[in-house]
Parts: sequence; structure tokens; C-alpha cells
Amino acid sequence: MAAIAALFWSVLFFGLIDLLVVPLQDARFNAHYVVGTSWGLLYTALVAWPLVMFAVRARWWIFLHIVGASGCAVLLVGLVGRIPGQALAGALVILSAAAPLVMSMRSLWPAARPRLRACPATPLVLATIAGIGSIAHAVAVVAAVRSNAVDDNTWELMHLPMQAAFGFAVAAAAFIAVVARAVGAKGSRLSALPASVSAIWFGSVCALYPDVVGSLGVLLSIVVIAWGLAFAATALLGRTPPAL
Repeated sequence: MAAIAALFWSVLFFGLIDLLVVPLQDARFNAHYVVGTSWGLLYTALVAWPLVMFAVRARWWIFLHIVGASGCAVLLVGLVGRIPGQALAGALVILSAAAPLVMSMRSLWPAARPRLRACPATPLVLATIAGIGSIAHAVAVVAAVRSNAVDDNTWELMHLPMQAAFGFAVAAAAFIAVVARAVGAKGSRLSALPASVSAIWFGSVCALYPDVVGSLGVLLSIVVIAWGLAFAATALLGRTPPAL
């Protein structure tokens, strides 16, 4: 089921297609390179990829929490922005995570209760920075929407509101990866990659196209890339408690 859901979000929902617009240099969408990339990363790196990871290793159920958190981000923005289609998409993403969890008879969270002092300090600080940054990013996206900036759409869903959800999803995925390490969940080291890869890829595209709609500009893009590299490094090189 997880693999089928991954195929839907990455192909039928255009996650992988939008992600490859910049690498393929598709000139038809050059004005939408950044918003298309955020859509692609959301539904490929933060939804489809974690679903595939769970499909490959059923004990890496922590990746389903990343999918669920991403769905909550999409749902939240859809509800706040009064975008029914986006809210529905978010609910379906959540279902994509919940259904495999239920079918595999896994609890929604580890039996061990995570404590703040058990979380590795540096990744926790980086995740907190991502959370603050996602709020600032959402404010910038709202301003772009209100200014009637040129936007793209997929399945009649506009990309800028989805980009706001992407920022929240990256931050949520980072927090989940931190807590996963604190409780020693299976695959906790690799669980940091969806957030870090998303940040590095998105920051790189924004740096290359600083004047395109949805871009962070050069300076903030470099900050985002540095955050992604630092978060990946602390996750992959840091110590992890025994796996559950």
C-alpha cells in the first residue's frame, strides 16, 4: 500500500514531474521554477520518498510520521487559507501514512516517551530554527499571493499556498527526525534526510533563480542550504540511542 501511495503522489500528483522541471530546464515553466520545485519536493522528498523507505523496511515506520506531518502541513494551510482542494490533498496524504501504520499494527508513536532533554541539542536547535523560518517563509508567501504574483497550478491547486505548506513540512520532518533519534527509532539517522535534502535542493534552486516567484533570494538561499547541510551532518555523524 505504501508503495502504491508513493507512486500516486510522485507521478499522478506530479511530484516527480515538478521536481525535474529545473534539472531538465523545461523552458515552458521557467517563470515557475521555484514554486514547481517546492511542489515537487513536498510530494516527492517529503511524501513519496518516506513512503518508499517504509515499503522497503517495514521497521522504519518513523518515515510514515514524516508523511503524516507533511499531510498535516498541507491540511493546515488549506484550512487556514480556505482552499478546499489543498485541505483534501492534505487529508489524503495523512491517510497515506495512517493506513500502512494501522495495517502493520504499529502504534502511532513509540512506547518510549520522548523527553526534551533526551533530544540531541544541535539538531533540536536546527529544527527550531527551521520552525521559525517556516513561519517567516509562510508570511512571505502570503504577501506574494496578495500581490497577485504569477503562480502555477496542478489539478487546479495553486503552488504558492502549497509552498507555504512545504516550509512547514520541512520543519515538522526535522522535529520528527530529532525525536526519532531521542527514542532510538529504527532508521532515525536516515529520517533526517527528507528535511535536509529538501532544504538543500530548494535553497539551490532559489539561489540560481533569485528573481523568480517564490524565491528566497541569494542570501537566504545560502542560509537554507547551510541549514540542510548542518542538519544532515549532525544526524548522520551524531550518536544515536539503541534502536527500538
